[in-house]
Amino acid sequence: MRVFLYYLGVALFSCTQASGQSGCALIIPGIGKSSNLDRFHGSDHLAIPGETCVTYDSVNAAFQIARSKIGLPAPKGKTLTDQDIDNLGNVIVETTRIIAHQYGLPRDAVYNGLPLIDTKKTVINKFCPAYLKNPKCEVKRYREYNGMCNNLENPHWGAALTANRRVLPAAYADGISAPREGVAGPLPSPRLVSAAVHRDLGYHDHAVTVFLTAWGQAIDHDLTLTADSKDRATDEDPVCCDIPPEKSHPSCLPIEIPPNDKFYSLFRKRCHEFARSAASLKYECKLGPRTQLNMVTHPLDANFVYGSNKEASDTLRAFRRGMMKSFPAFKELGLRELLPLRMENPDDGCLRPSPDIFCFSAGDGRVNQQPMLTTIHLLLLREHNRIATELGRLNQHWDDERLFQETRHIIAAIVQHITYSEFLPMVLGREVMTRYNLILEKNVRLSLCCSYLHYKLF
Repeated sequence: MRVFLYYLGVALFSCTQASGQSGCALIIPGIGKSSNLDRFHGSDHLAIPGETCVTYDSVNAAFQIARSKIGLPAPKGKTLTDQDIDNLGNVIVETTRIIAHQYGLPRDAVYNGLPLIDTKKTVINKFCPAYLKNPKCEVKRYREYNGMCNNLENPHWGAALTANRRVLPAAYADGISAPREGVAGPLPSPRLVSAAVHRDLGYHDHAVTVFLTAWGQAIDHDLTLTADSKDRATDEDPVCCDIPPEKSHPSCLPIEIPPNDKFYSLFRKRCHEFARSAASLKYECKLGPRTQLNMVTHPLDANFVYGSNKEASDTLRAFRRGMMKSFPAFKELGLRELLPLRMENPDDGCLRPSPDIFCFSAGDGRVNQQPMLTTIHLLLLREHNRIATELGRLNQHWDDERLFQETRHIIAAIVQHITYSEFLPMVLGREVMTRYNLILEKNVRLSLCCSYLHYKLF
């Protein structure tokens, strides 16, 4: 039995046989090319005159070739990490590249056609994480930390460790993953462009305070945390400058600094370290162009206070009367508590002048980037403990878990209210907000994550 699905000129059908999955995974009209992979597996008889039949055999073969070429290390622990997702994401991108090359597919077929292939019927399904394969959900009173199952009909919507959305199709040079190029060749150095466009003239806005920018950074950290590529040998950021091209990490895209740069020329610096972000996975590990991985939940839910997984949240909890951990550094002076100190991995995101000095710990590892951001974290920590104390006084029959979860959701509502009722009207203006009605979306758009909401860049 064949089931046809037409979409943008692309027809999809599957053919089930007793011996297993065989037949066309995707039919693309108007091209009419078979693959060497099909001829090798004896599937070229499925070719249809005037059309391209992308077979399941070719998808499986392409995945195995990509896996052998790039490598796919087994996860190091029970919990899937961003690097595990990056590893599989790169293999799937390479699989897409192989299929596109073998069949001579145009960009439209790569972007709109290949994602239609049912990867559950391929070997990819064996490697695809369970959370991307429609997991079973239970109706619960409280939201999951990782955002999973917050939408019972679409459990993965808005969850951590999922891909950002795109407003427009990707503009990769090859339509799959190669860095964008200009009409005449490579684009100019990003540093040259930024130095010309953003001249840093020191304009001061007297209508708002610096707290507006700090709150923007806080909600940016609530919405986005793009995963970085890592060197498998060191598990650190790859070194990209002063490395011969043949030995360079595949994710390296070092930024060339012009010799007459007004700032960096003072330090004789000609190269800026830069590696592209980690690859992500689509729902059911579908094929298609490279996507980017968001490590935190997509909705505005105060995850920068509590973390985007239960393990991270548990390290921040006191497990007593719904409270969060704090550091009473100046209690004897009658002063209030501070954020807890980061004792594990103390150098992560922290420049310590000496081994006996520690940075702060919070739901987001970027808490120590600048003092105003740290202040917002501290403010919300104190507010959590204040509300938990008051709820405990009013509801003495509540246990620690309920006090914590109820307070957590109140803090999330406070963050949302400040953002939509006070922050956005100041940034966009109430007229714009009224005109466009600010309809909420289930996933963060890639353009938002990469702008970082840092107004000095606008």
